[in-house]
Amino acid sequence: MTYVSLELVAADVAKAVQRRDIVIVVDVLRASSTIVTALACGAQAVMPLRRVEEARRMKRTNPEYLLAGERRGLRPRGFDLGNSPLEYTSSRVGNKRILLTTSSGTQTLAVAREAPTTLVGSFLNITAIANRARELSREMACGITVALSGKLGEFSLEDFLCGGALVSKLRKEKDGCSDAAYAAYLSYRSIERRLLETILMGNHAKELVDLGLSEDVRFCCVLDKYDLVPVLELGWIVSYGTV
Repeated sequence: MTYVSLELVAADVAKAVQRRDIVIVVDVLRASSTIVTALACGAQAVMPLRRVEEARRMKRTNPEYLLAGERRGLRPRGFDLGNSPLEYTSSRVGNKRILLTTSSGTQTLAVAREAPTTLVGSFLNITAIANRARELSREMACGITVALSGKLGEFSLEDFLCGGALVSKLRKEKDGCSDAAYAAYLSYRSIERRLLETILMGNHAKELVDLGLSEDVRFCCVLDKYDLVPVLELGWIVSYGTV
């Protein structure tokens, strides 16, 4: 029997780490979608970093790494890549290591990094991440927490719905779940045939559309594009099974 919870703020994610849960970090728009895409396109690893200056400092020490990320949705000055998954093509990121700093997703990953296992989930790899998390939960006899990054620490519709999609795949008949996880599950089931349309109604998606990034939103709402499980190991996110 597995217990599935869903957390909305960093303090609650820290509690999940203390419980020794498996943590699945979700930031649909766009960090988790970008990380999944980067690895699917051949990147060796992605290091999530909290601060722009921290990323720039590491780039100076390791000029062969790609410097990537966003602030206010846009690529910071001097960065090699932004936070659009569409930029992360095989020709651009294949066999590369990437330093990634974003406004929300990499912040949540920093909080979750002390969990026994930290995975990165999105709509793009929803089935693969759920299947692996359930297997690990059985092996480790622990719960699973879906950690929603939100936008600058606040609730975001797309992450909540992705959390609900994960709960729908994680939760079996006899499993327990928190009220927040169950609410996300019910919300997702009510709109799953109108996923993109619904997410486009959210404030974060609207902001990206206003920045000319509507194709990012559309891409990030594709289900099961990749059969890939990113896991955080020694500060780097890699494809599960490569370490």
